[in-house]
Amino acid sequence: MGLLEFNKLPINTLVGADWKTFKAITAGRDIDAAYKGKYRLTKAVCRLLSPLAALQDRRYEKLLANQPLEHDPVFILGHWRSGTTFVHNVFSCDKHFGYNTTYQTVFPHLMMWGQPFFKKNMSWLMPDKRPTDNMELAVDLPQEEEFALSNMMPCSYYDFWFLPQNMLEYCDRFLTMKTATPEEHRMFRETFLKLIKISLWNTQGSQFLSKNPPHTGKVKEILEMFPNAKFIYLMRNPYTAFESTRSFFTNTIIPLQLQKISPEELEKNILEVYTRLYRKYEEDKKLI
Repeated sequence: MGLLEFNKLPINTLVGADWKTFKAITAGRDIDAAYKGKYRLTKAVCRLLSPLAALQDRRYEKLLANQPLEHDPVFILGHWRSGTTFVHNVFSCDKHFGYNTTYQTVFPHLMMWGQPFFKKNMSWLMPDKRPTDNMELAVDLPQEEEFALSNMMPCSYYDFWFLPQNMLEYCDRFLTMKTATPEEHRMFRETFLKLIKISLWNTQGSQFLSKNPPHTGKVKEILEMFPNAKFIYLMRNPYTAFESTRSFFTNTIIPLQLQKISPEELEKNILEVYTRLYRKYEEDKKLI
């Protein structure tokens, strides 16, 4: 059992962000008084660790930046709580696949340098079960890459975990990307490709296996990057998916949020995002 309880974490996952990303995510955003302490501690640890990102960047440029991918990725799509984690875990047993790990989601800049030390400490501190469904948590297990992307760039949909009052804004900009700027599109492409290459290097796979519900709204953008990508699309009864998502979001947001959001507003946003996400997928799936 980990030393810390998930819902009592004194910091949030932005500790693993680079300093530029941390500043861009939080700049001009209101931090509620109840979370000022968590914000300051997260900011301090992030500032302390950020210089180490340069060590990885130099190694990445030397070893991986110019290396082409052997295969276009396989993408597991579907709304949250549709069974994507189970399918991801099953497919990842095939050593042909490489994937983003749980450690990488928190410390994506400490993969090619310092991983043994930081991973050991993270393993010691983190809970060993997901609070939402009691599934196993471990540093080397497969994990959805959006958590890592939120620490690598300021245009991830998962910024809503920290700033839930902006959930619908992030939906249109970073989930469906309908209002994303050309610079945000460029940043997504470059950051995601970098994450894929580091993930494959880390897990020694030859084809990236993506499990990331937010990618359900980015089929068009993904195909522009990877024309031969393969997709596995999971669908679950919408009533069941909603109830499960409400429970998942309500529990997961507790240790991450820096703003308050009422249960009623969160529920309303979940339903609205559900609608926008599926409409975008239905528009784009013909491109596959």
